[in-house]
Amino acid sequence: MPVNLEMRIKNLDDVFREQWNMFDEASKYITKALTHEYFGPWQHISNILGACQSRNKIITGDYLRADSYESMRIINTRMTDVLNAIIPVRDFMAFAIEQYEKQKEETRMEIERLKQLEEARLKELGPIDVLKKVVDGLDELKIVTVNKKTIQPAAPAEEARAPAPSETNLLLNEQAEKLNAYEEPPRRGRSFFKCFGRH
Repeated sequence: MPVNLEMRIKNLDDVFREQWNMFDEASKYITKALTHEYFGPWQHISNILGACQSRNKIITGDYLRADSYESMRIINTRMTDVLNAIIPVRDFMAFAIEQYEKQKEETRMEIERLKQLEEARLKELGPIDVLKKVVDGLDELKIVTVNKKTIQPAAPAEEARAPAPSETNLLLNEQAEKLNAYEEPPRRGRSFFKCFGRH
């Protein structure tokens, strides 16, 4: 075999080994990634992985039997096809897991932030534990609806006015001052001498 051809075959052999190592790493990564919680519904990827592994097994057998440059070129081409199928799957799964973990961390930080805000709000409200105990101790909460009536402001108190005398009262008062025609007029001065027994 010419030296030139031998070097070219060795180069193709090195290429295949690199390809095989790339496939092995991708295969192991995908197998592990399928156990991640994000890829629970994505188990059909295992079918793609299984098909690529089966194809890689056949190509590896052909590689061990290869004895010419042309056969090595065919093997390298077939291995490239397998890598073109499995590498994008590996990259997709790596990206998906990265984004999932990033979003999970952001959610955790948001929950922590809201928790801190809630704790700060409870501190501002004061001793709310006492209120909680009172509410927890109640067997039943009864809501009573109170009919609210509009209360009119009381009018300013007015001074009590004496009732105006009726016409009858005026006549009686006027007659009370007049002497009765049958009544004896009072005698002045006589009452003074009564104490002396004189009339």
